Order: sequence, then C-alpha cells, then structure tokens
Amino acid sequence: MNRCFELAERGRGATRSNPLVGALLVYNDKIVAEGFHAFYGGSHAEVNCINSLTNKELLGESTLYVSLEPCNFPGKTPACTDYILNHGLKKVVIGCADYNPRVRNQGIEHLRSQEIEVMNLDWQEKQKSLNIRFFINQTQNEPYFIGKLAMSRDGYIGRKRERVKITAPEIDVISHKIRSEVDAVLVGRTTWEIDKPSLKARMYHADIQPDIIVLNHDEKLSITIEDGRQIHFVSGEEPKALKKSLFDLGYKNILVEGGGEVFQFFSSHELFHEVLWIENQDLVLESGIEAPKLNHADYSLIEQKRYFNHILSYHKRNDLSTI
Repeated sequence: MNRCFELAERGRGATRSNPLVGALLVYNDKIVAEGFHAFYGGSHAEVNCINSLTNKELLGESTLYVSLEPCNFPGKTPACTDYILNHGLKKVVIGCADYNPRVRNQGIEHLRSQEIEVMNLDWQEKQKSLNIRFFINQTQNEPYFIGKLAMSRDGYIGRKRERVKITAPEIDVISHKIRSEVDAVLVGRTTWEIDKPSLKARMYHADIQPDIIVLNHDEKLSITIEDGRQIHFVSGEEPKALKKSLFDLGYKNILVEGGGEVFQFFSSHELFHEVLWIENQDLVLESGIEAPKLNHADYSLIEQKRYFNHILSYHKRNDLSTI
C-alpha cells in the first residue's frame, strides 16, 4: 500500500480537482502491474493498472491494491468497480474510503455484494496528507485556498500604482508550477488593473491554464478570453458567501496571488489552507506597500528552502487534519 501512495504522487499537478490515486496488482507475493491516475479526465489508477498487466490470465489469482476506494458511478470515465468485476478479480485492498459522498463506502459495498473480498486499511491520516485538497472539497464543500506572497528583504510587496518585479525568473518557475495545479488564480482589482498579469503557468509547460478571478469589482461579470480561459469579476463578499460562490462556479483549488489587501482579507478571515511566503534576500525597496500579516498561531511552518537567494516558507493551517 505504501507503494500505491508513491505511485499516486506521480499524478500531482495533473489531476486538478480529482484525487491522487495509485494502484498495483500482486500475484504470488510479487507486484506484476502498476498504475496511477495520470491526468484529469483520463483513466483512473485501477484501469491503468489492470491494462498494464501483460498476462491477463493472472487476474483471477491476483490481489488489487489501490490507495483510495474505487468509484462506483460513471463520470468522465466508466465506474472502476465495474471494471474490476469485468476482469475477474477476487480480492481488493484499499487504503481508505473515498471522501466523495457519492462514493464513500458504496464502492466497497458494491464489490462485496458481488462476492469480492474487500479489505479497508483505513489509512486516514496518510490519505489526508496525500489528498488534503480533495478532502476539503468533499467534506467542507469549499475551495482549497493557497496563498502566495512575495516580498523584498525589508518587507515590502511593491509600490502603489507601480509594477515592481519582486522575484527572479528562477523563482517564477515555482510559482507557475503552483498555477498549473489549481483551477483558478485570484487577484485583487488593483493588481489586475496596474500589473495586467497574464496569470498563466507558461514557464511550467501546463496543458491547461488556470482561469482568473478578480476580487472587489462593483458587479459580478464572467467573460471568456481568446485562449478559452474564464475571467470572473466578483464583488467583495462576506467570506462564507465568497467561498460558496466560487465553489458553485466549479473551482476546487484556487491560488490567491494578491495584492496586499486581498491577501490580508483571506488571512484575517482564516480562508487560507496553505501559504507560500517568498522573500527576496537581494531586493531592498526602502519604501512602498508593506507585506500583510499572517497569523502564525493558526499555521505551522512545514518547510523552508533557499533558492537563488530567495527564502521560500511553506505554511499549512494547523486544523486541517482535524476538520
């Protein structure tokens, strides 16, 4: 099962709102096939695993291990429970029940009703660690919000009515990687009008570019731009209403990139689930817009790295695993 979780990680950044899932087949105590959910809209881990087995005659005597409960309803792909049944498997071991109410325990029950032996290891904490975004989406019915803020060594994020480049291009690649993993990027009205950012993941070769959300406009408006991306102009709403309206638009993972007032709004209302703080040690602005505050009592520092004289600090909300 640990190997299944390792395989699941290979899909990170490509499955969008879908969970990361890995699967393998064991025959005579040996792994004979492996698979994972590789991209959004593509075949699920179980299907990829079964299809990768060269000798299909082994299926009836093999055990399928999968990190998350197999789905039991058709969506963008056929139901995995049907695929398992149609290929003659007799035993399935899962890492955890699915967090999606449409699936939770129903995939297990359906397989058992067809005389398939199913073992649930119930690795809840490991599953949350792997799929915390999916967990929040399914159990809280809200988007997973990631905050990203870059500042100078002396604590400024820019200057009023002026575009200031804070990070080096090498760091921009990391930012673009994060953009490639979300459905939308959210910025404030001032950032949108002054910086005129493209908010693309172009430096990370993303196949699908995130949509754009512009906060604090006077009225709600949605438009489609040339490359098929949606731009949503939304008014500043009460936090709970904002979460609901963005979730209802279909956004499961949202990157909040600023500016300062927007970041402070999300921080003060405890909307962020995780935050990336970037400090450019080579840049001194001496004056400008001061970096907003993050209530560090609500977050834990998960990791801190130094790249090209930038300090990257990753924080996560303390209560994520107990929600």
